[in-house]
Amino acid sequence: TIALRRGCSLSDYVRVCVYVDGLYGTGKSSIETYYSKDHSNRRVYMTYELEQNESFSREFTVDRARGICKITVDKLPDGVKYAIKTDGSNAISFSGTVRKTGTTKTTIKSVDELRDIVTYIITWNVSSSSVIAAYYIPQYGMIGTDDKYYSVSVKPASVAGGSGKYTYSIDGDDYGLSVDITGRVTGKIYQEGTYNLKVKITDDNDTKISTTVNCEINAKKAIKVEGYVKDINGNNLNGVSIKFYNQDKATPYKLAWNGATSRNDGSYSMDLFPGTYEVVISIRDDSTYLYNQKFDKSETGRNFVSDVLKLTVNPDNAKYSVDDIGAWYDEYDRQCGTNGYVYLVPGTSYTLKAKGMGKRGVITAKVDRKAVSVTAKMSEDVIEIGDKTSFYAEKEELYKFVPKNTGTYYFYSISTGDPYGYLYDENRKILAAVDDVKHDLSTNKNDFCMSYKCVAGKTYYISVIRSACDVYISTTNPKSGN
Repeated sequence: TIALRRGCSLSDYVRVCVYVDGLYGTGKSSIETYYSKDHSNRRVYMTYELEQNESFSREFTVDRARGICKITVDKLPDGVKYAIKTDGSNAISFSGTVRKTGTTKTTIKSVDELRDIVTYIITWNVSSSSVIAAYYIPQYGMIGTDDKYYSVSVKPASVAGGSGKYTYSIDGDDYGLSVDITGRVTGKIYQEGTYNLKVKITDDNDTKISTTVNCEINAKKAIKVEGYVKDINGNNLNGVSIKFYNQDKATPYKLAWNGATSRNDGSYSMDLFPGTYEVVISIRDDSTYLYNQKFDKSETGRNFVSDVLKLTVNPDNAKYSVDDIGAWYDEYDRQCGTNGYVYLVPGTSYTLKAKGMGKRGVITAKVDRKAVSVTAKMSEDVIEIGDKTSFYAEKEELYKFVPKNTGTYYFYSISTGDPYGYLYDENRKILAAVDDVKHDLSTNKNDFCMSYKCVAGKTYYISVIRSACDVYISTTNPKSGN
């Protein structure tokens, strides 16, 4: 395991060389490797539709391959041949004339230079005016621990032949499922297992023309894992992302969602398939990786510990609050917290900065395990516009407006975006907040227009969110008829 110092990151497949000194004998050694996510081992289902006696030429390319692949092709319909291109494109050309109706499955396996594996299952459906050929892609689903069923909904991936108009019915055991006029199979599966549903497809114009195809449905029961997410000192962390990555890369069973977010009390719950997972705890831009986490059965009290401390941010000046200052970023532009809390690794020196709501803060700290808070040096960060009648407003900046005369003022945007306008008093209390109020001076229905009776010489603040825009200040109402 190679741990990188703060500020460093690796993209996929970057080369790394590790040197070791002080060894017995030669005294030195080195090894070159590369950073890689776990090797993938995917299965992809596809279907090709052909008519009997159709001559064709088709090219297939292995997707997302790294380098040149080793490709094998197993079993083709009669009359079809293939050639693997040697130009490094990882492409296969198929050609021929298919004489026999029916269904044939071709397995293509590709292994790239970094040992990523993709297995393609191509189903060839060869039909005619008197033969229907169809195919359903196998389904793999989770029986949840709360719902206690797998909700099935699958349409045929391919159906052709006959008149092109069909009636669908279930032949044999329906397992509590049904099929509609489009061939979609729906219903709920309550017990895990493999269900081979037989769907009969009959031509609407000639009932003698029909076929029965298999709709394979695989259901597996989930286990529920529950617990708390904690910082390195055991404090519960709320709003933290926990993601689970199955180390069995060949499994066709996929999680409906691979992660959870801890609740206000720091707790989480997650439905998983039994197996071994990599668990990643993400707090803003910090990630803690927990490898080889085994989950065999449902359990409570499965807590995960991040490598950070949750620290309260205290302003150095009571005049300023950090509650609405926004995100704190370190010198590598990584987010380490928001407003009144930051998440820092003990023993590391930080310089954090934040700005928002007309103020900015700077935190300079090196924390240890005993720390519970850090102090932010606060200062004002507003842009003076005096009594200007217009200005260009950047997102989330605060603009200070001081009117010369008492009266009703109109604050409105003219833009091509979707700005949201705010007006505050001298204590940053919201006086008006307006979104999507069309006025006569703009054709954009997403512009805003707000009004307020201002007092001469008093301080007001204006800000916009979502998109920057031109802001105009006038004592004349830009909306006609008012």
